[in-house]
This record gives sequence, C-alpha cells and structure tokens, in this order.
Amino acid sequence: MKPSIRPQNLALVTLLGGVALSLAAWYFVGREAERQAEADFVNQANLAASLVDRRIQRYVDLLYGLEALASHGHELTRRDFNQHVTALQAARRFPGIQATQFVRRVPADKLSKFITSVRTDASLVPGGYPRFDLRPAEKRDEYWVIDFVEPMVGNEATFGLEVHSRGPARQAVERARDTGEPVGTGRYRLVQEKGASYGLVIYLPVYEGITPRSVEGRRELVSGWVTVVLRIDDVFSDVLSSPVFTGTRLAMHDLGAAHWAGRAVPGPDTVFFNSSPFAEASTLSLFTRGLHHDVDREIAGRLWRLSFDADPAPAQGWWQPLPMLTLCAGLITSLLVYGILRAIASSRTEALDTASRATRDLRSQLSFNQQLLEAIPYPVYFKNAAGRYLGCNRAFEEDYGIPRDQFVGLTPYDILPKEHADRMVEDDRKLLETGGVHSLETRAPRPKDGAMRDTIFSKSTFTNADGKVAGIVGVVVDITDRKALEARTEESHEQLRAIVQATPLAIIVRDFDNRISQWNPAAERIFGWKASEVLGTATSIVPPHLKQEIAGMRERAQAGELILIQETQRMARDGSLIDVSVAIAPLRDSAGRVYATMVTIADIRERKEAERALGESEERLKLAMEAAHMGLWYWDAASDDFTYSDGLNVLFGRPANSPHVDYRALQDVLHPDDQGLWHATIRHAVKDGQDFQIDYRLVYPDGSVHWITNRGQVHRGPDGRALRLVGIAMDITERKLAEQRIAHMAHHDALTGLPNRVLLHDRIRQAIAQAHRAGGEVAVLFIDLDRFKTINDSLGHPLGDRLLQSVASRLLVCLREGDTVSRLGGDEFVIVIPGMSGASGAASVAGKILEVLANSFHLQGHDLHVSASVGIALYPSDGDDADTLMRHADTAMYHAKDAGRANYQFFTPHMNVAAQQRLTLENALRRALDNNEFELYYQPLYDLRDRSITGLEALLRWNPRGGGEPVLPSQFIPAAEESGLIVPIGEWALREALRQGKAWQAEGRALFIAINVSATQLSRAGFPERLRRLLQETGIDPALVELEVTERVIVEGMGEARASLDQVAALGVGIAIDDFGTGYSGLAYLKRFPIDTVKIDQSFVRDITVDPDDAAIVTAIVAMAKSLGIDVVAEGVETELQLEFLRQLGCHRAQGFHLARPMSARDITKLLGTPPASVAAD
Repeated sequence: MKPSIRPQNLALVTLLGGVALSLAAWYFVGREAERQAEADFVNQANLAASLVDRRIQRYVDLLYGLEALASHGHELTRRDFNQHVTALQAARRFPGIQATQFVRRVPADKLSKFITSVRTDASLVPGGYPRFDLRPAEKRDEYWVIDFVEPMVGNEATFGLEVHSRGPARQAVERARDTGEPVGTGRYRLVQEKGASYGLVIYLPVYEGITPRSVEGRRELVSGWVTVVLRIDDVFSDVLSSPVFTGTRLAMHDLGAAHWAGRAVPGPDTVFFNSSPFAEASTLSLFTRGLHHDVDREIAGRLWRLSFDADPAPAQGWWQPLPMLTLCAGLITSLLVYGILRAIASSRTEALDTASRATRDLRSQLSFNQQLLEAIPYPVYFKNAAGRYLGCNRAFEEDYGIPRDQFVGLTPYDILPKEHADRMVEDDRKLLETGGVHSLETRAPRPKDGAMRDTIFSKSTFTNADGKVAGIVGVVVDITDRKALEARTEESHEQLRAIVQATPLAIIVRDFDNRISQWNPAAERIFGWKASEVLGTATSIVPPHLKQEIAGMRERAQAGELILIQETQRMARDGSLIDVSVAIAPLRDSAGRVYATMVTIADIRERKEAERALGESEERLKLAMEAAHMGLWYWDAASDDFTYSDGLNVLFGRPANSPHVDYRALQDVLHPDDQGLWHATIRHAVKDGQDFQIDYRLVYPDGSVHWITNRGQVHRGPDGRALRLVGIAMDITERKLAEQRIAHMAHHDALTGLPNRVLLHDRIRQAIAQAHRAGGEVAVLFIDLDRFKTINDSLGHPLGDRLLQSVASRLLVCLREGDTVSRLGGDEFVIVIPGMSGASGAASVAGKILEVLANSFHLQGHDLHVSASVGIALYPSDGDDADTLMRHADTAMYHAKDAGRANYQFFTPHMNVAAQQRLTLENALRRALDNNEFELYYQPLYDLRDRSITGLEALLRWNPRGGGEPVLPSQFIPAAEESGLIVPIGEWALREALRQGKAWQAEGRALFIAINVSATQLSRAGFPERLRRLLQETGIDPALVELEVTERVIVEGMGEARASLDQVAALGVGIAIDDFGTGYSGLAYLKRFPIDTVKIDQSFVRDITVDPDDAAIVTAIVAMAKSLGIDVVAEGVETELQLEFLRQLGCHRAQGFHLARPMSARDITKLLGTPPASVAAD
C-alpha cells in the first residue's frame, strides 16, 4: 500500500503553483501596460507642446498689434505707445511679461538730435528725461536704441540701452530685420533680472510703408522694432497647472536659430526652462519608469526642443494598476485555496478552540455595545414589532423619569397622551412596513414633568436572524431650545426687514461679483429702479468719473474694512447725479469670512442745496463788502474807545481777523505826506462839529500805496461838545489809478507807452525854447520802418503790435536821459534830441538806431527782419517851430527810402520839390484808377523750336487823360508801392488779364497769360482766396494762368510768401520767378517753393554772345532748371545770335523785341492770325 500525500504538503504545492502563475500573469499584463503608458505619454507631451506654442503665439500676436500702431501713418509718440500698452492691460492678460518696448533705429548723424528730443520729451513725465543717454556710448554707423519702455518702473536699466551691446539681442534684431518676421533671443539673461531665471526677448521689425520684398530693401527701410520682454519662469508657471502637464516634467532647450545648420546639442548649456530641475530619480514600477519624449518646435524664429519626462509620482492611467491587481488577485486566490486545504486538514480540536474563541469575542462585543449605548447623551430606546418597549439607555431613564425595569413592556399609550401616542404608533407602523430610517418631529409633553417639548425621533428598523424586521431602535433629540432660538432669530430678522423697508437710507447688498441681493424701498425712491428690476443684476449707480474710486472702496470692504461715511455722488436711472453720503460695511458668514458688502446711502440733496444757498448768500455778502472795499468805525470821545469792522483791518493792510487795535496804531500806516492833513481834519471836525470827508494814502507793509476816502459824522451832546464820531472808510485806489491812467493816455501811445503826438509837440517846443535860451541845437529824427506793412498783413496785427513794442524798447536804448522818443502811429516814430552839437551828433544817433534795428526780432517762433529809413531835421537851420521841423524830417525820411532804405538823410531845401512831385504823382495815380486810364499790353512768348506763340505776358501801361505821353511802369510803380495803391492797381490788372485771356480761350486760342504780382499784393491776407474768386468769376482755365513774382518776394517773404504761393499752386495756377539771377534765391529757393518757370533776366541775355561770364551764368541756369524739371524763359532777346545761342543751350522759350514788342489786346488778336515766320521777319 502506497503512502498517501499528507494534506499539509498538498496545500503547500498548490500555493507554490498559484504564486508562479500569478507572477507570469503580472509580467505579461505589465508589458501591455507599459506600451499603453508610452502611447498616452506621447499624446500628452504633444498636447503640452501645442499649449507652449500657443502661449508664445499670444505674445507674438501682441507684437503684431504694437507693429500696427507703429506703422499707422504718422510718427509714433511716447504717449501713443503708453496709452496703447495701458489699454492692453498686458500685466494682467499676459503672464510673465516684463516689458513692452520700441527699439528705434537712429543714424549716427542724428544721434545727438535724438538724445535731445528724448531728454526734452515731457509728453508723459513733466520735465522729460534729462538724464537719458546712450548705453554703451560706442561709435557706430547706426544705433538701435531702446526708446519707449512700458512700464518704466522696474525696467529703467533698459531705457537707452544700445542693442548692439547685447550679443543674443543683436543677432535676433538683425534676423528679424532681414526676414520681416518675429525673432526671439536664445537663452538670455535680462538686464532687469537679478536672480538665476532666464528671459526671452522677441523682436518684430517696423518698416516705413509696406514691408519690402528684398533683404536690402528691408535693411534700408526698417525704422525700428517692437519687442516684448518675457520672464520664462512666469510665462509658463500657470501653463504647468494645465491637466496636460499632470505627471509630466518639462525641460526647454534652445537649439539656435531656425533653419540654421549649426544646431546646438541639447545639454545643460541649452536649458532655459525646467519645471522640476532637482527632481529625484523615478521610483515608479518596472513598467512606467523612464518615459521620455522630445518635441521640436519652431517658435519666434528659434528651434526649441521640448523634453518631457514622466513625473516621479505614480501615473493615473486606467491601465496603471492592472499589473499589480493581477498579481494581487493571483496571490490572494492562491492563499485562499491554501487556507481552505489547511482548514480541511485541521483537527476537530482546533475547530472547537475556534468556536470557544468566537463565543468569548461575541460576549465581549455585546458588552462593548451596551457600554457604547450608555455613553450616548441622547435618550435611546428599543421596541418590538408589536410596539412594546424592549429596553433603553440611562439617558432615556433620566429624561423620561421612568426606571428601566418598569419601562420594558410598556407602549406609547402608557407614557404619552392619546393624541400624541396615536401619532407615534402610526408613524412606527409605516416604518415597520417600509423598513429603513425615518425621522419624526413633534411637540409633546415630557412624562417626567408634563412640560411641552419640541422633539425629533430618529428611528431605524432592525432585523432578526431570518432577515425580517424585528423592531425599531430610536434616538430622541430635544430641540426645544433650538426652536426658541430660531424663533428669536426670525423675530430679529423680521425687525431688521422692517427697519430696512422703513429707513430713509438706501440699503444695497452686493456679492463679490457685484450682483445685487438687497434693494430696499428707499433705494427705489432715490435711484428710480424697482427691486424686481435690479435684484440678481450688476446694475451700476456709480458715475463714470468715480468708478475707479468706488472700486478701491469696494475692495477694501471686501477685505474686511469698514468704510465710514463719505460724501460723494451717485447716478439715478435717468442719468442725473445725486449728492449722497455713503458707508460700506462687510457682511460675514458664520466662519467670519466676508461674503458680501452692504452699502448704506443717504440722499443729501436737500442739505447740499441748503448749504449751497447759504454759501452763495455768504459769498454775495462777502463779495459786496469786498467790492465796496468798506470799513466801518466808531470813536467814543469821552472814553477814547475805538471800535471798527474787520473791513477796516483789510483797508489798513492787516488780515481781516487781526485783533483790533487803537486808532493811533492804525495811523502808523498813513503816508508821511498825508499825516498832517489827517490830524488837522479830525481836529477841526471835533472842534467845529462838521461832517467831514478826506482822501489820503496808506503805505502797506509790502510797500504798496493805497488811496482811502473817509467820511465821518460828529454827534454832539446838549452842551455842544463832541460825544462820538461815526464813519465809513472806502478803498478808492482803483479810481485814483484810473484817473492817473486817463491822464497818461491823453499824452501817451496806448500800445508802446511812448509820448503821443500831443506830448511830442510839447517836448519839441520845450526843447526849442531851451535851445533858444542856450544858443544850442535840437535834432528831430523821423523814423519809418521798412517792410513792416508786409509783416503786419501776412502774420497778423497781434504779431505786428509785438514787433512795434520791441522796436520802441530798442529805440529807448539808443537815447540819453532827457531825449524823447514818440510813436505817431502805424510804424512811424519821432525822436527829439535837445542840446545836440551839430549834424555829427545826430548822424551818430541815427547810425546807432539803424544798427540796433538791423538785428532780427525773435517773436512767437518767427525771426523777423526790419530796417528803418530815418529823416533828420535840425533847429534852427531847418525850422524854428515844431510843425516845420516835423514836416522837414518827414520829407528827409522819404528821400532815405528812395535812396534804398536802411539809411538816414538830412533835410535839404531841394527835397521839398521832390516831395511835392511825389505827392502830385500819388494823386494822379488815384485819379487814373478812378478814370480807368490804365491799359494792359501783351508781349508774346515764343517756342524757339518752331517759333510758335505759347503765351503772353501782361504789361501795365498808363495813358493819362488829355492825350499826354504814356507813363512807363518804372516811373509810377515805385510810387504806387510806396503809397499802397499797388494793391487796387494790381487787382485791376489781374482781373483784366484774366478776362482777356478767357476771351481768347473762347475763340479757341489756348494761350497762357503771365501776370506780374507785387510783393505787397502777395503778402496781403486773403490774396489766394481773391484769386480763386477771380478765376471763378472770369471762368478761365487755371492751367492757362501764370503769376510772375520777383526774387525779392521769395527771399524777403520766405514764410508768408511760401504759404501764399502754396495756396496759389493748389488752385492749379503756374508760378514763375521774374528777372531770375539778379537776386539771391538760387537752388535752395527753387527746391523750397512750388516754382514752374524761371525767367532769365535780360541783363544776362544781352551780352550772352560776347561775355563769357554771362554765357556761363545762363548755361548754369538752364542746366539747373532742367535738372529740377522747371521751365526756362529768356527775357530781352534782341538779336538772332542770342536766339540761336539760347536754342543750342536747350532754352526752348523766349521773349523780346527781336521776336515781338508789347502790343494792345486788339493787335495781339490780329497777330495770332499771322504765321510765326512772318512775325520773325518783321
């Protein structure tokens, strides 16, 4: 008989086989889990890489917005940049942004001007940036300077930084410039960074106009770069909280510029961000250790490698626990089988021991349950399915007053009144039917003392061994005190609701999202919204200009601060502003946390209106007193008591609230010259008893003098003695000053303050009388400013007045004490010098005057140049009275103008004849204008290539009435300009030429008309507008009209001439420079003004074939005009040789007697029908 296997050995073999099978299953399931882990990790890494890419793209999008701002068509200003960046709220919307900047490209020759402009730029900071400078200040062909920085705080170190000095930044800037794309730096330490973190700067170029296609074009037209400066750690700090980063560590490597062959190898030197730089080695299981994935992304022109590693913490995938669960399940199963077999093999003794131990444990558990039941502080009872009590705990005995041994076997009817017992039994019946747990809240008398108590019965069924419901266990909780507290709380709440409803204060409760949860009737009445309209909404009652203020108050209240009453304004439903007082209190929950804010608002409009009315009344009273400058006073003669109002303090130069003093102390401020008058007046008033009035002066502590008038009454007793004096004092300083000003105005010029004509004549008479007595001489200098009328008409009368005041100041510098300078009016001044020793002294003063006036006047941004013409008459040789000396000095002044201006002339007897002739000519010109004695002649302009007539120059002729000889323009034009008649004469000529030109145009002859315009006409305000009206009135094509101006108009007029000529050119009218070459205009003026034609002066053309210098000048003018695209006309062509010479030079247009003389409009009409060849033969 074979020996049998012992049961213990069979159990052991079974256990070993199960363990082996469990390990095999664990291995294969683990391998599959590893493959799933790798796939999930790669997907998660790719999602995380896309999230990093999108995060950087947000900052690139910000750059494109800044680039659009910088390229919007006009010069980007510091204020534009600041307002744009502020509106973006970059610090809140773009985590990790250190700064936004504009890097300006500055050529070396403009560096100094650029630094000066930044230092003086006060658009954001008063006073500008006086310490701004380039850093480092190295010499370069051009500079890339950080100009705009937002915010400036914390980024001061970058302001003025030259980007060339920062290697990575320079490389990024150059690549961005050449590609036109945003480019970032590599691993980069920011200038602002003091820690160990890295930064990233992204540059986007800004070009002038559209981005050029070629690299060379981009390098030439780049004007700067907009940049964002990022702190890498802060940029990605919130990104790492995304679920895609759960269980993942990220390291970022910068491998160099994208598309660059020399790519860096990832290593410690390339890492610029690591989410867990000091992570320990992984402690994961065999199948999840070492997960790694690399993602290469091109970001901001750089190649980034994003390296992802599994986090040391256990992964959370559904597959992760499968291997371990498989192993555990197998091992547990093996152990169970082993245990079963061991149990079968165990002896009966062991089974009996186990049963004995179980019995002891059961008894112990029953004892524990009873102790636990007794420890419960609430009454606990048991009852069977029949409704009889089986037992209770000690708390039940004490609360109900029934011993435990008497309690067993009772029913609810034995301990409660029937009505309450019925309810209890019915509730038990339902619970026994359904099973489970149930609560019953009731109010019933307590058996111990009959007191009514609010009680909750929490009941649950229990089952027997068969699983059937055997009875109920219940816990009794007395809630009488809680109910009482709830009632008191509800009563308090009701009282509070009544107060809220009845109070005249608006009460508004808002949560942290600004939603309204309380809006009482007072709020409805004050603001106009019903509660139903605003509850649950964020309706605002804060005016726009106070939103920032209330936001700060709300934040403080939400932080737990009580905001005391403040007077402010709120806005009603109709938009009107309401004066209110506001208090804000935080509302806290049971844990002490603030969950809302309560605002109480009082309508103080009535109070404010009353305050305003009171203030206005007090202000009117105060203004009336101040306007009257009054002070009341009272003096008791018997007691010598002196009282007065606060106004008297003010009148005597003391603060209104100063302590009252004795009248003798007030007398200390009396003017020394008026003290005797004051004392005498008071003394006589007291003695004679007569009312009095006295004007006197006071000297204030600051030295100013004020006039006071004092009126007083004397009150006497029965015995005739003075008892008291009562009076009123008033400030009459303004009246006295007005009287003095009126006296001054009667004898002085209002603009300059100089003596006027009345005072001048008196000064001349005094000087003559003094010279007559002393046997001396008197010089009278008559001064007229040259070009003042042009400045006054073109730049405006206010500037002209400033110029006259400046001239007066300079004239005073030239004189001695005792000399007189007077303004007669306009731009005429007269100087009187008494005690003059001969003509040399007068000449010396005149020379000094010309010298000081020759310097430019810088007024209101204009550099003005005027000169003077001075006429001198001497007493007694040129006259023995004021009128004669003035008249002769005036005559000498006109001769100074005729002599070329900016000089002086002494009067001589023959000047009277010339003056009379000039006056006669001016009168004749006025009559000629009224009698239509002027006529226009026209001289043709020829195209030298085919000798065809291309245009006509209008020339003015004067045919005096009565058949006299015609007067040439050179004889009457200067007088017309001097007298101002050139303006109406010029306007007549302009109108007539345009009318005649339109007539020829209507006949099919499209010839342009050239018309001379004087400097006086051009500089007068409104000339372009008058020309526009004449063009519309005559209907002539503006393209057939050309205005000729002299070089003097260009050189001397400059600013005003440029403005008028620009407006004329805008009408489509051509502009020509007449007599070119005789002045000083040159190339610079041709480039600066809208010139279409230059006319070479005949003085150069006359000797062009014999004088090499004239030939060279004409050649240069033609070449210069051609290079500038300006037409050339030669004047005064008198020979065929001259004509041929000009043709060979390339001058295609000319005029002169050789071609055709000036002729009337009728003769021109005939000429236009004659072939060009026959005209040349005449």
